Amino acid sequence: TDAHLPFICKCPVLYAQLDAWLDTFRELGDAPRYVFTHRHPLQSVKSLLKLITSSSSLFATHTDVDFAVRAAVRHMTRGLANVHRYRDALPRDEQRRQFFDVGMKDIVDGPIGVCKRIYAFYGVPWTSDGERRIAAYVAANTKAKHD
Repeated sequence: TDAHLPFICKCPVLYAQLDAWLDTFRELGDAPRYVFTHRHPLQSVKSLLKLITSSSSLFATHTDVDFAVRAAVRHMTRGLANVHRYRDALPRDEQRRQFFDVGMKDIVDGPIGVCKRIYAFYGVPWTSDGERRIAAYVAANTKAKHD
């Protein structure tokens, strides 16, 4: 990993394995840092359900939506429980250094401001070139999908 940049994971599918990921970074000598995005559980499950149904279409002729909903809810519930167990087991000062919590609404409403807060939190220098590149990315990739 690039030790001066935080590992950022936005994928709730990895919540169930978060402890393994972060422990691996620690073993490699990197101080694991995690930007934890919070969004309404219904939106998270809806997003995961979309991933499950689109993935299943690669190898199945029919997707059992009831099964997919139950699997998505179960996966999210267990994954979040795993994240909280991992966080709660850390000393309080390490929790504060390792995890940055941000609401998805904050990201959607002010992505540049959120990025500046993340950089400041982890002590990563903020540059005008970086801001320009992030602004260009946001402009090119903003969709109304997080409503």
